[in-house]
Amino acid sequence: MIFSFIIGFLSCTKDSQVHNLKVNDNIIENRASNSACTPQSLFTEYVGCVEIIETVPISFALSNTLYSTNSIIANLCPNLTVNVIYKLRRCNILGGGSINFIYDLDYNISSMIAACPALQTEINNQTALGNLVGFLDAIDFDISAQTEYYQAYRDAKLIPPLVPFCNSPNGQLYTVTYVKNTCYRWVPFTPLPTGEDPRPIPAFRKENCESTVCCARATSYCNNGTIENPDILYSNRSFRNFEGTCPINCTHECGVPSGGDI
Repeated sequence: MIFSFIIGFLSCTKDSQVHNLKVNDNIIENRASNSACTPQSLFTEYVGCVEIIETVPISFALSNTLYSTNSIIANLCPNLTVNVIYKLRRCNILGGGSINFIYDLDYNISSMIAACPALQTEINNQTALGNLVGFLDAIDFDISAQTEYYQAYRDAKLIPPLVPFCNSPNGQLYTVTYVKNTCYRWVPFTPLPTGEDPRPIPAFRKENCESTVCCARATSYCNNGTIENPDILYSNRSFRNFEGTCPINCTHECGVPSGGDI
């Protein structure tokens, strides 16, 4: 049934093909290191920044580390854990506070489907409704928002904490800005089996098109709990689009995806 779904999708998706990928290419998004959508190229006003690569399991269990109970993944796949890899760039703000950039976010939809068959069922449903791209965009939004929320949660537990308390009188801000290229297409592929998961489960990967249109989503966070048990609140989410051109069959808007917010 799943294979017939993939074949049907291939017959009606322009420029799509099944990719025979190496094991380490099974990630959903693999941008070249010279991508124009990097914080250092888009936000040149920040200096003295440090950058690290994070490999983190993010959880969609109903707990104080969940971004929103309206999360699509949390409702479809309760308790699902998704392994994400991303670059974290930290910069200081003149006058106090810090800004944190997350970009080059990678994850594996095939592994998510293997752990949660309900996700495949919903993919089939959304395909029948003609909303597959919007749904995959919403899943992508879900994962990126949960990733940055969990980063804020971890930073709130540091000593001294990087995330200010919500009643902090000094007005310092902790902001996470997620940066990505919105010029991409969703491509079906069947990853090669691995020792971790030997089942060849058809899935999708985000493939950059020939152009770059950068989008930055900025969100402010504060801690309404304690250092030991943070209660992270977020606000002032905004989107900034950096002009560019993109083929019409690849363009995805900068903002809340049509598949829904979380």
